[in-house]
Amino acid sequence: NLQDSFGRYSILSVMQPENVYFKICIARILYHEKAYKECIPLCKSILVTDTIPDIITMAADSYRYIGQADSALVYYNILLEIRPLHSKTVSKKADVLLADRKYDEVLHMTETFLQHKPDDMTVLPIYGTVLHIRKKYRESIAVFEKQRNLGDNSFGVHYYLGLNNMMIDDNLQAERHFENAYQIDSTDVSLLYNLAETKSRIHNGTTPETERLYEKALELLEPDPAMMHNIYGSRAMSFHKAEDYRTAIRYYELSYRYDPKNISA
Repeated sequence: NLQDSFGRYSILSVMQPENVYFKICIARILYHEKAYKECIPLCKSILVTDTIPDIITMAADSYRYIGQADSALVYYNILLEIRPLHSKTVSKKADVLLADRKYDEVLHMTETFLQHKPDDMTVLPIYGTVLHIRKKYRESIAVFEKQRNLGDNSFGVHYYLGLNNMMIDDNLQAERHFENAYQIDSTDVSLLYNLAETKSRIHNGTTPETERLYEKALELLEPDPAMMHNIYGSRAMSFHKAEDYRTAIRYYELSYRYDPKNISA
């Protein structure tokens, strides 16, 4: 029982304040119970006298969970000084940096890490994702193909292979990978949109399958004006290519409603 354990260790810690073990036990219970604000000062008091990687991790994670990214980075950096090739820590630090759009910093960190551990399947997809964000699509393809060859056939691997191939206009390869991702998760709205768009490019217009995918995306979509604009705009272009101008105009109008300032569709 965690509550009983917490009470017992709290009493023992008061009786023996110099005993670090009791403090560690309390910190672990607080962390397990997601009492992050209470966990942080206890972790910091432990770290005054003992450099314990698990406690540093709990401090870093706790700061991240309460939204204090800068403090989290301080502790992740301390961890990486102790264990520079710890992939989980690199991944957590990357999450914080990506949320702040510090893409070049993530690129440098993952690139440096992979020079030492080139087959690390935790860091490779982070590197591939940042390459994609930086529009280095062919390099990103090579990274995700390597991840796939190492045995990772996950949704994310196929999705990014699809996106990258789509960006270099290799629509058949994009379709193949999007279809593989669809077999894993058929409810991802971004995937449905991109798969429909790719099929529309291949067939130079709309097909019953592209319409089915667009309709499914709309059914699943929470009201997101940017995505609604993209979906309706893409459908409009599909009908325009098929020379069904009446239907195309209807979808252009729907697209316009969601983003009147953007008429590129």
